[in-house]
Amino acid sequence: MKRFLVVAAVGALAALTAALGGSTAYGGSSASTAAAPIKIGALTSLTGNFAPWGIQARSGMALAVNEINRSGGVKGRGGGRRLSLVVADDQSSNTNAAIDGFRRLTQQENVVAVGGTIGSNIGLPVSRLAEDAKVPYFLVKSGNNEILTQSSRYTFRSCLPSAAMVAVSVVQLAQRHVATHRRRCEDQAVDARDLAPPDARQRHRRAHALADQVQRQARMAFAQQEHGLGQVLDQLGGARPSAARPGLAEAA
Repeated sequence: MKRFLVVAAVGALAALTAALGGSTAYGGSSASTAAAPIKIGALTSLTGNFAPWGIQARSGMALAVNEINRSGGVKGRGGGRRLSLVVADDQSSNTNAAIDGFRRLTQQENVVAVGGTIGSNIGLPVSRLAEDAKVPYFLVKSGNNEILTQSSRYTFRSCLPSAAMVAVSVVQLAQRHVATHRRRCEDQAVDARDLAPPDARQRHRRAHALADQVQRQARMAFAQQEHGLGQVLDQLGGARPSAARPGLAEAA
């Protein structure tokens, strides 16, 4: 379901930005560029901690571009125009790489819009560049609540609230799970009297492991609320993002 949502979101992005890019100020296609493809930029995480999500975002954008091209491109005056996806890797946490990538996409490749950004540490500085350049910039995650302001005109978060808005709910959910697993451990301790010692030890280890895992998720949620998920993953030494509970991952 999450992959479908990402694909749907970036598909809508491709259709919207293509329609904008294929028009002149008067709403018609420019005759001089009717045959030229409309370039869309993907600035996302292909390496680093956020790569599992960035690769999905790139794949979703590529799918949308291919579907539009197979259907004849972007329709308008002068015939359909094909789309072209240009990709840059922000390396999950490399601000300089992200800024260089955005400038390459907008100044050299002349894309009409940029999307696919995952991390807040990338979304915040790049959003300022997008506002200055007046280039539509779509965030897939990037939950830092400082990115979007009342003066934002070209920056959009496509599907997620900020980390501060969801962290408390995630912590409360994790705490309920901790309480449930603790009670389960206590119940199994009573049942263990009727089990063979090896079976009892195995059940206890499994129950305690589940409770400890949920406690770790709760600690990550508290840390994320203050620092953002990117910094949390760095502190964990590059832990696999796919091991994180979805609620934590979604507010990067």
